Amino acid sequence: MLIKIGKFNKGLEDIIESFLYNYRKFGLEKGSHGSHATHAEINYFYDLGGQLGFWSEVEARSKSNEQPADLVWVDDYDGYYYNPKNLVLFMERETRGWEKIPYTAKKFFNKKWKITVPMGIAILDNVPKGRVKNTVNLFKNGFESKKLFDEFALIIYEKTGSKEKTKPILANIFSLGNGNKPKNKTIKARFEFVGKYRGNDADES
Repeated sequence: MLIKIGKFNKGLEDIIESFLYNYRKFGLEKGSHGSHATHAEINYFYDLGGQLGFWSEVEARSKSNEQPADLVWVDDYDGYYYNPKNLVLFMERETRGWEKIPYTAKKFFNKKWKITVPMGIAILDNVPKGRVKNTVNLFKNGFESKKLFDEFALIIYEKTGSKEKTKPILANIFSLGNGNKPKNKTIKARFEFVGKYRGNDADES
């Protein structure tokens, strides 16, 4: 999905790159509780959705018996339930990523929607290095087989030790492209924590 901003057209890749460029502004410290990053990231995308002219809703439901989404952008909203046909973005963010990988994939790809959502974003924190490759393949296969999203971003933060001052970030952006032929792009980054190390590892929190 391309979003027109003035004379410029921006897609999911641009949104993710901007998110990574702005990450340092969250002011996260190594000793911060893991939920601090979760709240900061969800708030970032919540505000961005409103700035782009969409309804942003946290813990949103499409029907009363469905598990809520961490965040959605919709172009029409009644204030209670969103209609999947109005979805612009469907997002999930997991602090305890190492134990939520299959669960999160199901929240995206087990939907019974009869529409294709323009954008999806999954953010998994604290994923062990040895599970990164299989996680990417799981989401890539779900994206390509289900075709429920035009574009999809999987952002993985690799689990690090308590003394490390940086956190590796791997962003995979999948798109159907012209003629529904899948295209993939990988962006590698490394976030450096700011502030003073407080001596406790928040990764296990």
